[in-house]
Amino acid sequence: MRLRRTAENLSAVIGQMAERDPEQFTELVRLVQALVEHEVTGVEVIRSELNDVMLALREGTATTPAREMSDGLLRFMAIAAALLRKGRDLDLGGRDLADEGRPVTIVIEELENGLHPSQAARSLDLVKRSSSAQDTQVIFTTHSPALLSALDAKDHQSVVVCTRDRDTGLSRLDRLPEVHGYPSLMAKGSLGDIATSGMLEHSQEPQRDFTAFDRLMGLG
Repeated sequence: MRLRRTAENLSAVIGQMAERDPEQFTELVRLVQALVEHEVTGVEVIRSELNDVMLALREGTATTPAREMSDGLLRFMAIAAALLRKGRDLDLGGRDLADEGRPVTIVIEELENGLHPSQAARSLDLVKRSSSAQDTQVIFTTHSPALLSALDAKDHQSVVVCTRDRDTGLSRLDRLPEVHGYPSLMAKGSLGDIATSGMLEHSQEPQRDFTAFDRLMGLG
């Protein structure tokens, strides 16, 4: 069973994980328990009379099926399942790069989607621990100030800032430490606050005025 791009078969994939890899399933449960604000006593997969499977959370004496969970929680569980498996068992169009012994790159758009800002650090921690494996690289985009502020200074080398060049109108990508005025920017507050204020967008190196030099050289 491979996790599809849309995660529509998430319940079946997690059910398979519970059967074949109890250690990873236990870690998934721990991540869910750490993420949600109310007490979760377990994660289970319920099988219907038609042999369909449905993911559910155990919360005390109550059970919450997947259809009643928030989109953010379901998305987090899908990301967690993919990262815990380090790219294995992903639907890659018939190929399994992990089985071929090749490094795997997992790309996540808007990691924070559907999550409360207070949960940003937990989702970031999951990504950082997963990408520490030598055979797995994780690339994600974000617009979340809370997630940016959760980054340590040592993480800044891995941050790429996407802005639009004022002169050409083209997008430009710069490593955060290479952004013009980086040291002074970081002294003004957290990375999330700096991004929210728009200072990163306006920190491109200003055009130098050579008018006086041209006049001196008789070129102007």
